[in-house]
Amino acid sequence: MDDMMRLRDAQDWGTCSLDEPATRAAFIGWVRESPENLAALLINTALNLELSSLDSARQFDLDALIAAASPRLVQAAPTSDDTNL
Repeated sequence: MDDMMRLRDAQDWGTCSLDEPATRAAFIGWVRESPENLAALLINTALNLELSSLDSARQFDLDALIAAASPRLVQAAPTSDDTNL
């Protein structure tokens, strides 16, 4: 499993409710599967905390920013440097 997939999985787990025992067991199993999974979860959690505080005063119109940026957004091709996420 590559680092980007781990980060996507961590993001999915971050939005998942862990109230059900089976879901919680699957989450714990995923975290214990590898140190890289735990690292991805910690990175995702840190990013979410940082991003949540960027516009806490709600000074920016997110929809307007996305609309203005959309024509200029491009998907970056992965590079060999991306393997160290």
